[in-house]
Amino acid sequence: MPVTANVQFYLAEYGGLTKREAMYDYQGLAAALVKYHEDFRPDFQARPLAPAGVFALLGLQFVDWPGRGLDESTPWQYLEAEYMGADEYDALIANPDGYFRRTLLPRFGSTFALWQVSVRSVIWSKQLLCLTTYYRLVTRPRRGCAEAG
Repeated sequence: MPVTANVQFYLAEYGGLTKREAMYDYQGLAAALVKYHEDFRPDFQARPLAPAGVFALLGLQFVDWPGRGLDESTPWQYLEAEYMGADEYDALIANPDGYFRRTLLPRFGSTFALWQVSVRSVIWSKQLLCLTTYYRLVTRPRRGCAEAG
């Protein structure tokens, strides 16, 4: 039976990084990911953590992470808040796509206020961003100690 684990911040610990370093040091996280795969040889590829730079670019308001609001040894956390009021259900039911794009997404992140695209495009963009970020992390040539200077 194929086995894998949801390793998230374990990659940081295993690679000798703090949680903050794992979210900001993309090359360090890539090295930790490669080390994890070489040592444990899971059946499936482990996902790297979401980079803090992406969180910051999106202006995310529903999470804090190490380096923004949290100690560097604390994993990122959702911020509890009321993102949808009881009086907004009619608007959601009448136009789910419009409500999500124009009302809810801007409450999650300031950058979403600028996006005037369909929900499908947002989901596709997120998947593409995750894939390209992961690809860039794991396909960069590893530098030896002498080259790291």
